[in-house]
Amino acid sequence: MCLVLPGCGPPGTGAPADGPPGDSPASATSADTGYSEAERSDLTGAARSSAERNGYSGSGFVDGIRAVGDGVSFTVTTDEAGPQPVNLRYANGPTPFDGTKTVSVSVNGSAAEQWELPSTGDQESWDVATRDLVLEAGSNTITVQRGAGDDGHVALDVLSLGEDPDLCSPAEPDPGYTALFDGTLASFDDWRLAGAGSFGRRDDCTLETTGGLGLLWHTDELEGPYSLRLEWKLVDDDNGGVFVGFPDPGDDPWIAVDQGYEIQIDASDEADRTTGAVYTFQGADPGAVADALNPVPAWNEYDIRVADGTVRVFLNGTLVNDFTGTDPARDLSSGFVGVQNHGPGDRVSYRNIQVGPLEDPPDSP
Repeated sequence: MCLVLPGCGPPGTGAPADGPPGDSPASATSADTGYSEAERSDLTGAARSSAERNGYSGSGFVDGIRAVGDGVSFTVTTDEAGPQPVNLRYANGPTPFDGTKTVSVSVNGSAAEQWELPSTGDQESWDVATRDLVLEAGSNTITVQRGAGDDGHVALDVLSLGEDPDLCSPAEPDPGYTALFDGTLASFDDWRLAGAGSFGRRDDCTLETTGGLGLLWHTDELEGPYSLRLEWKLVDDDNGGVFVGFPDPGDDPWIAVDQGYEIQIDASDEADRTTGAVYTFQGADPGAVADALNPVPAWNEYDIRVADGTVRVFLNGTLVNDFTGTDPARDLSSGFVGVQNHGPGDRVSYRNIQVGPLEDPPDSP
């Protein structure tokens, strides 16, 4: 499907080097929220922590739940005793069979009850199962594992308490813009990974890369002209990028490289491969980048304006690149957008990804 966009708001104005360019999603600590990451919890049996599939919360998830006794013991805290909604985020792909699978859930050593976890279609799609469980005031241990009569073979991501299963509340997009990633896991579910590595939604409600080379792409196709805004952060001389105008990549990140345009994020490289460059096509204005760029590890904002075969790149409100495409293999009139996880050792964070139409000239302030 194509994303039909509402009216457009004013361009971003950047941010000071020691602060965020825009509002961030609200997050809280797990102690405050009863939000417990599987990979940080106590593993039972042969269960293992992993980050080898996409779309998880935190720094990973737990899989390897194959034999009886394999699972996770979560610790959560609540102020009140009695029945409370307990949310389990999980993935259930087609291995070793496609369909609903079961696990056993116990509270503080009580008799286990069986939970059915419907198929999520594949191993990188996640869902939430919710049931009311009776908890004690204070700390509780909730164990999810394969019991003697269970199927197992699911991945476990997060266990949380309450009506809202997420740690983060959504960030408001700029006026006239539509959020593509607003910090919530629900918005993260609208993205897919092509290629290797993974992305995780961290405790601060941002996306962070692991491994690669891969492409996290949004499943709504855009029709131009449009403005794509997002914020990004490096912690070292790392490598990332933002892609526009590519066809459905499926599981191949090179489709975006070969048929779209990448706006580079890289502190040092050749002129056409550093921050603000349209990768391998046109370098950014080095003086404009130097004046506008917030130093590592501060957040920076891109406003990438795509119209009539042109890509204009604004860094923290400053125009740093004005590029006109002439390659017939690349069509900017429509296409998908995505962000890159470049490879092992590269760590890039992204947040507040949003899109709006261009009603004014794309180079107007």
